[in-house]
Amino acid sequence: MKLKSYIIPAIVAAMLATPAWANNKQEPSSNITQQQAKVDKVKVLEDAVQALEKTNLALHQLEQGQKQDALDTLALVTGKLELLIAQHPDLALAPVDVQMIVQDYAGDEKSVKAIRKEAKKLLGDGQLQQARHLIRDVASEIVVRTVNLPLATYPGAIKAIVPLIQADKIVEAKAALQSSLSTVVMIDDIIPLPVLRAQNTLAAAESLAKKERSDEDNKTLQGLFQETRKQLEWAQT
Repeated sequence: MKLKSYIIPAIVAAMLATPAWANNKQEPSSNITQQQAKVDKVKVLEDAVQALEKTNLALHQLEQGQKQDALDTLALVTGKLELLIAQHPDLALAPVDVQMIVQDYAGDEKSVKAIRKEAKKLLGDGQLQQARHLIRDVASEIVVRTVNLPLATYPGAIKAIVPLIQADKIVEAKAALQSSLSTVVMIDDIIPLPVLRAQNTLAAAESLAKKERSDEDNKTLQGLFQETRKQLEWAQT
């Protein structure tokens, strides 16, 4: 496969930040409200991350035979999560990590159509696994992946582990902790790269079209329109 794929750690503060204001004519109270909303998002993130980190610490402490330390750590986890739920009763998922995964297929239209044709044949024959492996890399997109703690179930799962530790059922407690850590919810927002590139190229063309243009500018404008069309056709393919 002709594929470029890589993961970029997202700058979480930037991902959670409130968009820049369109103008400076907003009322001060509106500005304060938006600032507070931004702070609240960052605080939620910090609290959720700490809860997850402490859960991992409790698991490590159990593995080291530090029973009381693990109980104390889990008490901090449940306390932090209960406070988070009390402050944000409508919050179902608390973000703990954000990543950007970039995948950019470098083949041509002919190769994509050949892969599509073969995948359709495999699907028609009921060969779902083979078709999935065939088409999994044929994508040009940015995936913004958010990892979340499910606040509806996670605190209760942590509380249920405490009696196991108190009863010296350490093996069961460790298994339950590992199971709790695996219940994080991943949400992917997908941005098609060709569409994004077409939007950027079209924006550049729009900016150029608004001013007095020379012959060279007109050639540049024509090139931008051609590139936009090319990217949209690639996205459709």
